[in-house]
Amino acid sequence: MDQLPVDATPQKRLFHSIIADYSLLTSLCELIDNAIDHWLMSEMSAPLEINVLLSVDRQMIRVSDNAGGVPSDALELLVAPGASRENVKNEIIGNFGVGGKRAGVALGERVEIRSRHANGPTYSIVVDTEWLSEERDWSLIAKQISDISLGTTEVHISNLRQGFTTDQVTAFENRLSEIYANFINSQCLIKVNGNPILQENFNNWSYPPDYSPRSAEFSIQPVEASEETVNVKITAGLIADRNPKEGNYGVYFYCNKRLILAHEKGPEVGYFSGKAGTPHPDASLCRVIVEIFGRPELMPWTSNKAGINWSHPTFQIIRDRVIELTSYFTKISRRTKVDRENGIFQYDKGAIIPIELDKPDSLKKLYLFLPLEEEKSLTQIVY
Repeated sequence: MDQLPVDATPQKRLFHSIIADYSLLTSLCELIDNAIDHWLMSEMSAPLEINVLLSVDRQMIRVSDNAGGVPSDALELLVAPGASRENVKNEIIGNFGVGGKRAGVALGERVEIRSRHANGPTYSIVVDTEWLSEERDWSLIAKQISDISLGTTEVHISNLRQGFTTDQVTAFENRLSEIYANFINSQCLIKVNGNPILQENFNNWSYPPDYSPRSAEFSIQPVEASEETVNVKITAGLIADRNPKEGNYGVYFYCNKRLILAHEKGPEVGYFSGKAGTPHPDASLCRVIVEIFGRPELMPWTSNKAGINWSHPTFQIIRDRVIELTSYFTKISRRTKVDRENGIFQYDKGAIIPIELDKPDSLKKLYLFLPLEEEKSLTQIVY
């Protein structure tokens, strides 16, 4: 049988094909993810500082970090699609090998990356329209330039594909405070135009005596014939920070501590007839927070980390549990709408009640009881 060689060299147009998938927010978050991952991989030996400069007047972007820089023999990590670390630790938030590279190209026509590993020399690599137009030539030149700060990486983006306004910068700051709330602390600082980003968490619960929030922690194995586990924590309850205009209720997903999706109210998480019903202000006290931890390949996020892949095995395993808890507290939210000030909001202190959600192969049933004077039947979760 005749055999023909097939040239599988990728074409650079793949960069252009994903531009529509990235916004200012998702692109910049990819660059921030890269910095946090590099810091995590280096055992967090020193505090991390990430600086994002968004110049409205000049329409340019710069993202810099002090995570240690990239060694000269690993500069391909900065630009080569698919190039990623060989020894990947659990619970990092990047490592697709493409996110940071395509995010830069999605933002601007000229991307310059400067990196200085520890106290070594500084190298610069430029990805621009000229390089992208050369379909078959994937080589790049890393030039040694004047030194930047020790252990620093800088990404300079110009000739932007889409501009941004002052209002967009403010909105971006607000979103970062939510997305990276679990990272921001005394050891991890993120700044936008010199302003430190503050934490914005969603664990502001109410603790009414009969309806305290509940939390379950368990492990799953999403991949058949594999012993790799993913740890899951689901916390559900009634909220004290209800904002009708923002619709800040529903289901929130964190993967490896990073917020992926907020206030989700789709049928995938229970908002359909017979369960949580259709989203409505009467249901606006229910919040469910899903936290998933494990290898990045096992996370159910979409490729740009702006949503959840509902068909992913990890989500499919926990789907019924999420739906039942959403339905349970949505029912309570609707039943308590008459007097929320006295019946719910005044209870601002209390404890989260641990519950057990059994693994899918178990026949055991978990019952969540409603007060008998309000509900004679039981809300039942079966796995």
